[in-house]
Amino acid sequence: TTFTPVPLAGPVPAVVAWAPRQGSTRQAVAGLRVRRDALPAHFERVFDAIGQVNEDGLLALATGDFDRLGQLFDLNHGLLNACGVSNVDNERMVAVARKAGAAGAKLTGAGLGGAVVAVTPTGAAGVVQALRNAGYKAFATKLGTGR
Repeated sequence: TTFTPVPLAGPVPAVVAWAPRQGSTRQAVAGLRVRRDALPAHFERVFDAIGQVNEDGLLALATGDFDRLGQLFDLNHGLLNACGVSNVDNERMVAVARKAGAAGAKLTGAGLGGAVVAVTPTGAAGVVQALRNAGYKAFATKLGTGR
């Protein structure tokens, strides 16, 4: 696997939250494979949409448009949910983060885990507190700082 550096206009204000895992990466991949094999043409369109959202996200990162990035996080999360790789905790954390003021949020990792990342250009403290009040662990960070 090769990695390509992503140019950033600046550090991305974010909150990371998590809950205990409800499944493994292996389970997420196996379940997705079964669903994709049942509806291959439909899943190919969903995968293409995810790819386009990711490309648009690169532009938002390069220009520092964190509100747009948040919208793209929301869209990406919905597509991942449609693929069946989210879970109840992920859905709840995303909803709590959005309600608390995040520009957008999405699951992170292979799925069936319990981690989300939220974009917080207007401030992270309220989002962190709301997630903690809902029973999740959470912290604020700035992505792309190399720390």
